[in-house]
Amino acid sequence: MQKYPSTIPASIVLDQAHNIQWIKDEIERRLWLGDRWLAYQEGGGNVTLNEALIEIVKSLNVFLDYREKYYEIRAAAEKDILGGFLATNSATEIENKLQTYKEWWTANKNNPINL
Repeated sequence: MQKYPSTIPASIVLDQAHNIQWIKDEIERRLWLGDRWLAYQEGGGNVTLNEALIEIVKSLNVFLDYREKYYEIRAAAEKDILGGFLATNSATEIENKLQTYKEWWTANKNNPINL
């Protein structure tokens, strides 16, 4: 410990409110990542549409995991739907799902979560 001391300040407070805020920020970040992959691909980024869709679905699956764990909304059926859209390269359908999840998040982000 003396050779490699912690860089985390001793004054930092990690409590339940901090944990809740971190979880909500991470949920929002997953949706933001979906938008960023779309913008990157559409803006001429060095990524194919298929690669972007794969990354979007990965982020949405993590979003669904969080939603299931902290808001108790089953994710299996939604994951299957996203997998089907990915298998057929249905970019429009994946974008629509992303928009639906963003709308859900806007309506529910101030609701309490279950830790």
